[in-house]
Amino acid sequence: TAGTSYSFTVRARDAAGNNSAQSTALNVTTSAASGGGTVIYEAENATKTGGVANATTYTNYSASAYVTGFQNNGASVQFAVNVATAGVYNVRMRYSNAAGPGYPISIYVNGAKITTELLSSNTSWTTWQDVSEPLTLNAGNNTIKYQKDPDNNGGAYNIDYIAIPGTPGAIGSVKEDDLSKQTTDESAISIYPNPASNSFNVATAGGVKIAITTLDGKLIKSISAKDKLTTIDSSKWNPGVYIINVQTENQSTIKKLVIAQ
Repeated sequence: TAGTSYSFTVRARDAAGNNSAQSTALNVTTSAASGGGTVIYEAENATKTGGVANATTYTNYSASAYVTGFQNNGASVQFAVNVATAGVYNVRMRYSNAAGPGYPISIYVNGAKITTELLSSNTSWTTWQDVSEPLTLNAGNNTIKYQKDPDNNGGAYNIDYIAIPGTPGAIGSVKEDDLSKQTTDESAISIYPNPASNSFNVATAGGVKIAITTLDGKLIKSISAKDKLTTIDSSKWNPGVYIINVQTENQSTIKKLVIAQ
């Protein structure tokens, strides 16, 4: 993983089964993402406090585990991240919440509280959702912490990972397998025609933010849509698959769009 510290040790064994002492640790840090590619930081590898722990009870999570146990005040998971260029990054966090209501969680960057994000509820703990937040990061090492503060009710949610695009202003690309796990309210959000050519429509309940990216996370267009129907000109777009991220106050919904020209 880019921008991550690792520690390596070596122990030797001979043909007779004798083991040597463990070597002195070699501590190294991988280089930061050099641009373009999204870096995934898995929650099970992050620093956990306040009762937060790794778990594998519910399926469809990424890598080896997710983290759970945010019921206590101060419970948190903190990611050590590294970016090549200072700027505002659209950090995407993947979570699940099937406890009933939406629960707030506080976001800290380099020790300072930046905002509070509402993690909306879904119908199943095996359904993972995405929420994105623009966060200002320094060039080099940073920390991003998600914490249940005393003024945050609830805490019944699980966190899988965060995704950080390789460049400021982009949106972290979506794993192909994540798209199959994303559930949407088809009656609330629709995109047509799909495939599209010169233009397409995004129908929502209104008052949403629409971000359109390529599969590798390059931001193509960002719109604040007040109306229920938004028509988007795609006549100059290259043919291919695009990601439509529709954000309401409580939920982020991801859909695919195919441009065929």
